[in-house]
Amino acid sequence: MNLDFLDRVTDPERVPPGRTIESDAVVIGSGAGGAVAAFELQRAGLSVAILEEGPYLTGRDYGRASPLEAVRMLYRKGGLTFTVGNQSVLLPAGLCVGGTTVINSGTSLRALPQAVQRWRDEFGLTDLADHLDDTYARLEDAIGHAPVREEIFGKNGRIFREGAQRAGYRGAVLTRNERGCRGAGRCFLGCPDDAKQAMNVSIIPQALRAGARLYTHCPAKRVLIENGRAAGVLAPRGVTFRAPTIIVAAGAVYTPLLLRRTGARGRGLGRHLKMHPASRVFGLFDEEIRGWEGVPQGYHLEDTLREGISVEGIFLPPSLLGPVLPDFGPRHDALMQQYNRFAILGFRVIEDTEGRVFPSLSSWPILWYWLKRPDIDRLVKAAAISAEILFAAGARKVFTGIHGFEELSSPADLKRLREARVGASDLELSAYHVQGTARMADTPEKGVADPSGQVWGVPGLYVADASAMPSTPIVNPQLSIMAFATHVARGILSRAGRPIDERRPSHLPR
Repeated sequence: MNLDFLDRVTDPERVPPGRTIESDAVVIGSGAGGAVAAFELQRAGLSVAILEEGPYLTGRDYGRASPLEAVRMLYRKGGLTFTVGNQSVLLPAGLCVGGTTVINSGTSLRALPQAVQRWRDEFGLTDLADHLDDTYARLEDAIGHAPVREEIFGKNGRIFREGAQRAGYRGAVLTRNERGCRGAGRCFLGCPDDAKQAMNVSIIPQALRAGARLYTHCPAKRVLIENGRAAGVLAPRGVTFRAPTIIVAAGAVYTPLLLRRTGARGRGLGRHLKMHPASRVFGLFDEEIRGWEGVPQGYHLEDTLREGISVEGIFLPPSLLGPVLPDFGPRHDALMQQYNRFAILGFRVIEDTEGRVFPSLSSWPILWYWLKRPDIDRLVKAAAISAEILFAAGARKVFTGIHGFEELSSPADLKRLREARVGASDLELSAYHVQGTARMADTPEKGVADPSGQVWGVPGLYVADASAMPSTPIVNPQLSIMAFATHVARGILSRAGRPIDERRPSHLPR
């Protein structure tokens, strides 16, 4: 990867304490929202400072790291962010330039039409919805949006596809953001080849080449409000970034906390915490699968989405698979010896549950999330569908993360699973796609920010990340987060008399 832009990257330790740095806009966060907002503003002629809490890393840094080393290097709190409630749910999140785009699977999908209609009808986001198809097209060009190629599909994906067809489910090859992927199978540990077009190798370099400046290891302490409007950001060591436009894109957990410290009090701030609770099933086959070869997430079910259930292919390295397989001692060792014969499916539900983000006296926020019965039932159904597909593909046994159903020996066990009354504490869960804690809406009673992304009552202060999304796009949200950020940038530039550059962003030379 060409790193000729690194002279635009600064560590605050090289900035004298107490210094004031001025620009036209400050963007807090460099993930899917912050990167796109910064790029659009900078290439339209505004000067932009990007503040990122984590380091700038690329494939040369994490490409040869072990899975546990990569998790420690790239994940916030070593991957141990979790909720409290009737079940603890792990929330993996990136802490680096590019944010969670560095550690996701690269899946790139447009919001489903019913989700867009809800944004329009319930929350008044008419202008965003009207431009959405064009915005998606521009973004897809920029990040290499394309279906997974058959040569990197992998046998894990083929097992999934074959089993789904035999079981009567309609699926499709996923589209992803990548250029030159060779199927290394490490997407969630950071792409070793920088082929996945995460923000750290795609949009952020474009923003820097256009003239933006990036400050790493630079968490925002507080947004400064003067005379009722945003005026700057206080950073570590007394460094102040002054600008009339401040865009908060710190993610759906930390954006509401930062806004609260700033003094924002919008109705719903920190509330409406939405996510996609998820788990997995493992199928043990007689044949060799070698699931680590190829794209881990290359195929998904389409017809279950209307039920609020998403099933996608995944795979795990031994160090992360071992702790979640059942049993211990010789039996556990015997299962791990068959690692090359496992296929894995991941599933998640598009939920009814809403949680809340609370500040705490430590650096760990409190994430309250009480899983509701409809979501528990959907998770059990999703596990049964996934197990059915693996059995249909020829699995000898299937292992789930549900207490009492850790091992299924035949399709006959599925009836017992489907009829079980499972509690939240019986589920082994993680969750993805956190959103909604500072949502955009057409009235302050419904949202924290107005339909342009500007925080109600605080001119110059904007939200441009997943926290602004008022409801789920149903599918993986990265492309939609980027579209929301484009919409926010378009509004800022319109107010400044600088129309957004509608040319499609060019991809990086490799």
